[in-house]
Amino acid sequence: MADDDAAYEAQLGVGPDGPDPAVVPIHPSLRDPDSCRNCGRREGNGPVWPLPGGGHALLLRLEMVAPRELILEGRSCVTCVGEVYYKTRHLRDEALAGSGGDTPFHHAARTGNLRMVYYLIKFLLEDLEGAAHDVRVRALKKAVGRRNDRDETALHTAVGAGDNAIVELLMWAHPELGQMKCMDTSPIYLAVSLGFDDVAEALRDASQRSAIALSYSGPNGQNALHAAVVLLRMGGMTRMILGWNNLLAQGKDGNGRTPLHFAVSVDQRSRLQKWHPIIGYTWWRDIPFPVTQLLRHDLSLAYQRDNAGLFPVHVAAMTHQCLSIAILLFRCPSCLCLRDNQGRTFLHVAVQRNAVRVVKFVCRTPEFAPILNVQDNNGNTALHLAVDGQNLEMFGHLLRNKEVHLSLRNNESKTALDQAKIRRGRKGLFFKGANHWLLIEEVMFLQNPDYVIYETLKIAGAQHGRLWWTATPTPTTTLVEREKQKADDLEKESAKMGDSTRTLGIASVLIASVSFAAALARLPGGYGANSNHAGGPDTASLSGSWRFDAFMVADALAFICASAATVGLMYSGMPMVILSFRRKHFIACLHLVWTSVTCLVAAFALGVYMVLAPVAPAAAITIFAICPLVVICRYVQQLYTTYFVFRVMWATKGFRTWVISAVFHILIILLFEFWPFAIIFLWAAPSTRKHG
Repeated sequence: MADDDAAYEAQLGVGPDGPDPAVVPIHPSLRDPDSCRNCGRREGNGPVWPLPGGGHALLLRLEMVAPRELILEGRSCVTCVGEVYYKTRHLRDEALAGSGGDTPFHHAARTGNLRMVYYLIKFLLEDLEGAAHDVRVRALKKAVGRRNDRDETALHTAVGAGDNAIVELLMWAHPELGQMKCMDTSPIYLAVSLGFDDVAEALRDASQRSAIALSYSGPNGQNALHAAVVLLRMGGMTRMILGWNNLLAQGKDGNGRTPLHFAVSVDQRSRLQKWHPIIGYTWWRDIPFPVTQLLRHDLSLAYQRDNAGLFPVHVAAMTHQCLSIAILLFRCPSCLCLRDNQGRTFLHVAVQRNAVRVVKFVCRTPEFAPILNVQDNNGNTALHLAVDGQNLEMFGHLLRNKEVHLSLRNNESKTALDQAKIRRGRKGLFFKGANHWLLIEEVMFLQNPDYVIYETLKIAGAQHGRLWWTATPTPTTTLVEREKQKADDLEKESAKMGDSTRTLGIASVLIASVSFAAALARLPGGYGANSNHAGGPDTASLSGSWRFDAFMVADALAFICASAATVGLMYSGMPMVILSFRRKHFIACLHLVWTSVTCLVAAFALGVYMVLAPVAPAAAITIFAICPLVVICRYVQQLYTTYFVFRVMWATKGFRTWVISAVFHILIILLFEFWPFAIIFLWAAPSTRKHG
């Protein structure tokens, strides 16, 4: 086997005049026995050549009967391949009908039929025996180099199939195939992009044997190194391509991006089989990531812009790659303050792209403090952009960092607090012109990011950049246009209020109906069965117990609150009522509806408990305990925002202020949301008496 491999390597050599038609390389696998799937003929101990028993006469007879319909699948013996050769008129015919322009070489390369490729070459060279060397070589190159309808050569097809042996044989027959591109994609770029290391090496070796340079180009001006660095594996392919042609590292695609721009955009952690979250971002130094290899080759790659003015560190931030940023800044510390065409650092870009992981990484790393307050060409810091983006998590990471200045002004003299006020004003949720917000609004709309950000900035001590009540912006529109715009805004606001009113009205009417039916339908425990009952046969059996009285009070409160909300929603839905009054009615009704839900849940829990407690106390207690989850579900988002606000308060105001504010806030929530429980149970307590 070693002798066969050595002989095969020697046969692959190509002289200065091209391939030697007298010696077609025989791959060692061709010496293994194989059966033709078309005719069943079995061949072994190498290809059958020359043809036994005057095979040329047989093939000449086949040539006389040469219909265009020809099945190529499974033809691997010399006779079947000879039929293909002569029915395609010595490979001079165009592609077979319905084949997409594929020649027999394309088909053989796609199906991995090495014997077919070998025999086709042998037949072609045998027919030209006696012709000049250059004539035979040109004919071979013309046949092998034909393109299909997709502009692919047989070599592109073989590379796509990952067949190393066919690639070597085709490159022997036509060394210039390595320079031919299909839709701007060279064979070696295709091999690298598909991750076929052995095919790429075969192409490289064939290029060295023939002394004909390969084309490394790919689509949109990319090269093979652009494709290598994005493979989700370690840097073996990157190291190999750099060893072949290190000038590729400086190559730029149509967008001006180098391979380093591509490398930093790929999640480096996915290249590892195991990821240890505790180790953090220091373990990478001894791992051959493509980013590390490129920087070891040329540090100047970290300082090259693309056509949009973005450096590799900006691209890493845009694609949320903290590890790539760590590698870049470890190798090139001055990348920290690089700015793009808009004056943005990579932190600005991360904030605008909602790269929360990158922002968290920056805020928790003291070495990044110099860029926390950098302003872009518009004067905006990362905090300005975070306020405008309304991402609470990202905003919280910035605000909890004590190095972040809260009152820097941008080119419009606006601080982050000013920006938050503008964002909040766009929502139209609050009373216009009010200097102080009602406490009920704080409870109702605490989950809105614009409100949370504004209030949190005030808690943290942020300042306005200008006096809003003395600001007199210069109007840029005529009075008629301003009046028209105001009318349009009022119409849109009125439509939103109407839609919200209808949604809330359905809930209030439904709750009122349910509570009304629960009070007058069959009550829990049924009715008295005999005249000895204290109230007669039509009196509820459980009347007089505190549980029954609490049930009735809860049901009555649910009906009253839902009915009051329904009446108030009539006003909030009327277009003839001024918008400010409609807002007030809507906010009050929203609170009433939630209160009615709380009362209805309490009534349901008390009713079930009364019925089940005598016979199934465990089930009664379980249901009574889980019913409040309905009320708690409402506070999921509010609990998150409360947690967010208090984390900022702890970081900026200290532990004592945080405790006082947290306790006060919890008491306010309990007062506004759970006051019905006080009425339900305190009202029922004095009437407690034994069931007679």
